[in-house]
Amino acid sequence: MKPLDLTCVLRVSQSQLAESGYRDAIVDLLYDRMLETLHTQTHSCAFPEIALPAILSLKHFVKKCQLPNYSKKMKQLIDKVQETVQFIEKQRAQVHFELSDTKAVLAFENQIKQNGTPLTTYLNSWKKMREREMAIKIAKKQEVVNCVQFLVLHSFAFQPHIG
Repeated sequence: MKPLDLTCVLRVSQSQLAESGYRDAIVDLLYDRMLETLHTQTHSCAFPEIALPAILSLKHFVKKCQLPNYSKKMKQLIDKVQETVQFIEKQRAQVHFELSDTKAVLAFENQIKQNGTPLTTYLNSWKKMREREMAIKIAKKQEVVNCVQFLVLHSFAFQPHIG
């Protein structure tokens, strides 16, 4: 079963809940949203603390999940988040200012935001890959539409006219 497109779905039937395509779509959506949500805080000096609940939840999911393709995907996300946590911790170790110095904290966070983090780099490459996939998907749909239009036009052209 191919993954369900959840872009405009408001409700699914019980039979759809049992399909592997639905589960695939949910895991893809969860992956996408977690990646983007964590990315919004990736430049924060508090990122290691912010990411901890997400890391623990993902590790619990990986431990309980019995489907290797889902586990592999979430392990990849855990690795990228942990890599960013280590990056931020390394950056924090190199600075010496008080947390009450908001100007210094903002300057630190802006510098990290401008330079980027491992999660930012990964998100950018992941988005490019997803855009290519969507372009291919749209091209295939357009191909099908063109074929249907061609068939409809030719079926009318070859029908005898009764008059």
